[in-house]
Amino acid sequence: MATIPNHAHQFTSEEEMKSYYDHLRYWRTCVVNTNEVIVPTQEEAKEYLVMLLDKNFNRFGSKAFRKYEERYDWRPQKFEEDGCVGLRTPTGEVLLPPIFSDAFNQFRAVPSVPDFIPVYNGKAWALASTGERPVIVTDFCYRCIMPERWDGIIYFVQDADTGKWGALSSIVPITNNRQPLRSREAISVTELLPPVADSIYEDHLYTDCAPTTFWITRKGDKIGLLTPFTATEIIYNSYKCDPDEVWIDLTTDDGKTCRVTEF
Repeated sequence: MATIPNHAHQFTSEEEMKSYYDHLRYWRTCVVNTNEVIVPTQEEAKEYLVMLLDKNFNRFGSKAFRKYEERYDWRPQKFEEDGCVGLRTPTGEVLLPPIFSDAFNQFRAVPSVPDFIPVYNGKAWALASTGERPVIVTDFCYRCIMPERWDGIIYFVQDADTGKWGALSSIVPITNNRQPLRSREAISVTELLPPVADSIYEDHLYTDCAPTTFWITRKGDKIGLLTPFTATEIIYNSYKCDPDEVWIDLTTDDGKTCRVTEF
């Protein structure tokens, strides 16, 4: 039987999915609170965006900036036309036109937006690019799509037929001079993990810098490891972390070990 620490967060259950993005609902302060974030006016959103984009602006010396950063809701807002749903950023730009049955909006849309957004056609979810003419980049074949809540670099997906979980990720092409090509037309989606897991857990590697997030996949009584760069087979029984050397070892009952160092 696989061993998963109690502190690992199993967020793919129906109950836990409801609170996965709760950090976007409340003020972002050092003290845990339940103060609801404030929906900004377009003028307030534009003022905040100017502050963010000005490299010479003294953010820490500005009470207005701190208030905007901590207390305001920077998620896009849904709007409807003829019974269809679209998304607008807090500054008023159309992020998705109103052509879907539903659209995911649990992410910050200032100062930047994700490469892809989950959209619903009335039967299943898919990923779409943003803009006035969105491109559907996956099939409508998912019961649920959950972008990773902190950085949005992984999309956890639940197969519509089997209910199993997998993971997708964006691919940013590298040009000949080894620089990322950030053109939205060039970015694509790859499958990190096919939908074979029964559940997925969030855990952290506590290094000297900020905590590094990784995920444990479970299938039956076995586990595997998922990072933004790799996914192991789901054949292990336990794992241990080394925050100093920054690695994670997964081990089977018969002693077979897999060390992961890519985070």
